[in-house]
Amino acid sequence: MHLATRSHPPHSIDRIDFPSTVAFSADGQTVVIGSYQGQVYFWNWRGKGVDRESPIEAHAEAITAIAFDDERIYTGSVDKTIRLWNLDGEPIGGALRGHRHIIRSISFPADFRESEEIRSIDVKGKIHNWEVRSTAKLEDACDRLRDHSILQSRSDRTAQQVRRICQ
Repeated sequence: MHLATRSHPPHSIDRIDFPSTVAFSADGQTVVIGSYQGQVYFWNWRGKGVDRESPIEAHAEAITAIAFDDERIYTGSVDKTIRLWNLDGEPIGGALRGHRHIIRSISFPADFRESEEIRSIDVKGKIHNWEVRSTAKLEDACDRLRDHSILQSRSDRTAQQVRRICQ
């Protein structure tokens, strides 16, 4: 079997410091690039360059895995966490924790639209399933509760737990 290949001129991403991982949009026109400095950059494949004025400051350590869909960006890092971002670069919920080793890859199952799960694997081969719909719902609940007077005035265990989860 012979595979037909065609060479295209390379696209330069020289404005991006230390790229480490990349993901393409479904139509192949938008690229998100993670860096060893923990930043996320947007690139327009039509040669127009970086789409945002500044990168998303996603992690304090190197980004080792990245994926995105039409609503969110998912980044995995040397810090062993996964973070979710909307396409404006705003965080969605807190960090997803559970891996004990560096995250190597993030992917979507075939039924992603129905399940709203992502999967990640770390460098030791441990696979995690994450339900990201519940993360978005938690963020919405936290937005509503964060400044509520009951949580601000109470110091009981329940209020402390809610404040810790929603910080």
